[in-house]
Amino acid sequence: MWCVLGRVCESGWSLTPAAGSKCPHNERIRHPYNCPISPPTKFPFLDEFARSRALPFIAAANADNMQQAQICLENNAADARIIRRYEVQCELFNTKCVALLAFLPMENAVVLTFRAINGVVQAMLNPLNMIANSLKDFEPVGGKVISSFYDMFFALWKDGLDADLRRELCEEHPNAEIWIFGHSVGGSLAALAAAWVAKSGMTSSEQIRFISFGQPRTGNLEFARHFDALLPYKYRVVHSEDTIPRRPLKLLLTDEHSLFHHRYEVWYNNDMSTGAAYELCESADGIQCSGTLEPSGVKALPLGTADPLPSYIAHLSYYNVSLIAWFRSGCASKGHLKIKPKNLPG
Repeated sequence: MWCVLGRVCESGWSLTPAAGSKCPHNERIRHPYNCPISPPTKFPFLDEFARSRALPFIAAANADNMQQAQICLENNAADARIIRRYEVQCELFNTKCVALLAFLPMENAVVLTFRAINGVVQAMLNPLNMIANSLKDFEPVGGKVISSFYDMFFALWKDGLDADLRRELCEEHPNAEIWIFGHSVGGSLAALAAAWVAKSGMTSSEQIRFISFGQPRTGNLEFARHFDALLPYKYRVVHSEDTIPRRPLKLLLTDEHSLFHHRYEVWYNNDMSTGAAYELCESADGIQCSGTLEPSGVKALPLGTADPLPSYIAHLSYYNVSLIAWFRSGCASKGHLKIKPKNLPG
């Protein structure tokens, strides 16, 4: 058993402290995969990269059309060029799934970004939701992923995204990095894309940078293991009380059927303004970082109440901007935008 307090290993995996143990119950790591592992020193998390690159691309993916998205990107990376915007009808909640493929010539980076899915936020805030009632094998990567996420991913992938990405990485820009971003369920779709690109050999794994904001659990432990083995640069950014990363709930089932996060969580327990502190969690899905909050998520009031919940605010506001509204100002001003219930997706 690993004890977070003092970073020491004790024998035994009992639910209660052994006689003489100095490790408190809530400081124990019970699952071996949650034992701390530091990120590769070659691939550190950089606040500035998440703030100046992942943030505007995620905001641009929320735009209503390519023109709005292009303006958003140009105000943050003058040479940004959108290659294509993908929009398909997704069966879940009868909503649109959107992805954005772009290129940054000066940084020699192909950028793939997935938008959050309307309606899913409210569904996952309900502890009894059935969004994770089935899993599908995610071959050839390995492991199982949430069926609805699988279907959303392949709806976009088969809409020309696979072919376009292969052309950009294998023919047009064979030496380019690929940055893959996403927010909320878009973060889960980004994780599937990153693992798929790495496994398919479109480019070297070391050329892939993955960052998600507010990503829910995406697959089972086997998927998390394969994902972590494939990608050295992977960070799940979590804002304060954002409860979506703790959904769907991690049930005490077998490893095959229980959902489990991949590494690494980066937790900002603040408003994420410039210079804000953050904690990098070396465990995959344990009791550190946002796992110190209530396991089932922040207690939620019924939808439609007068005041927005802290978990809603935290989920939709990252780096002190509204992810679903920033594009309306051209992504030019980073002043905090208050989110009201009527602005929530779905």
